Amino acid sequence: MKRHIKTGIHTEKWKYLISYINQKIKGFQKIPAVLTDRACKISVLSFFELLLGVHTGRQVGSLSLILWSAAICLFGILHAYHLLRCGEKQEYEIVEGVVYELKGRHSPGRVYLVGIRLGDGRAVQLLMDKQYRFRMGG
Repeated sequence: MKRHIKTGIHTEKWKYLISYINQKIKGFQKIPAVLTDRACKISVLSFFELLLGVHTGRQVGSLSLILWSAAICLFGILHAYHLLRCGEKQEYEIVEGVVYELKGRHSPGRVYLVGIRLGDGRAVQLLMDKQYRFRMGG
């Protein structure tokens, strides 16, 4: 009985695969913990929603519920991937300072104006989406 002997081609593929994985790991280590934490939470919630939707869809016998659950899960996973890609490419901006003004917080619309005083004394005003929460002085 012949045993399968690894040739040079297989070992080269493994070396390439290992180097590719190492490069990806190094890229993900540059991502801030805030983005990775948020991406992990979104992924887990999306997967949980998929499981719940499939289970409920099978119990009720609704194929459309299963398909909608799969679509929502897919969008969640894509959003998490987008966050990780932004972190890997460093396409984000970090602003540290004290919030001194919030305008448009309770008015209709998707954005509001946030005034931030930076450490060097400059004042910056940013238009931020209402999904982000800020407190005055913090």
